[in-house]
This record gives sequence, C-alpha cells and structure tokens, in this order.
Amino acid sequence: CKIGVSPFGWGEVCFRDFELARYGSLLIKASMDHMDTFPNMYLDGETYVKLKWDMSDLEEKLIDIRNNYDAYTPIIKNAYHRFMAYQNDGSLFINHFKQLVADV
Repeated sequence: CKIGVSPFGWGEVCFRDFELARYGSLLIKASMDHMDTFPNMYLDGETYVKLKWDMSDLEEKLIDIRNNYDAYTPIIKNAYHRFMAYQNDGSLFINHFKQLVADV
C-alpha cells in the first residue's frame, strides 16, 4: 500500500508504524509530539504525516497526499532509511542507552 493510517490502539506506538516504514508506505498518525521514543520515528514532515488528535484533518491530508503524492516520497524514504539504520546497527541503541545512564 502507498499509505497507512495508524490510530492509537493500546498505546500511541504500534508495530504497524514500523511495518509501514519498513515496506515503504507513508505513515499518517495522530500527533506524537508529546512522546519521546527510541528510535524517534515520529518527525512530522520527515518520517510521518501528523494529524490532529481528533483526526478532523484526516480527509484534508488524504486529499493532499492523493493530489501531491510525489511530494511525500521523501518522507517515505526518510522513514525507511531511519528504520533500517536502527534495525541494522545495534550500536545506536547501545549508545542511546549509555547516554541515558550517564544522564542519571
């Protein structure tokens, strides 16, 4: 699929988010600005398309994506490359964890 809408389920983060990045689909999701995640796959306009929490802008965003899909392909590519980097390089997690411990 070219796009995937991923609403919150049991929590904000969902495996679907990562599956969409891995397989080259555009992630559309309610704003994740309130979350600090690792890896941070929730960079609006860089790795996903942010929606309002009530999804009142979903139709507007879908229409824009349909009409301007090529403009969104860099977001898809960024998400894919970011996911693959964290998937394939364990040192990124180790360094992040070391930094967390050092900050305590």
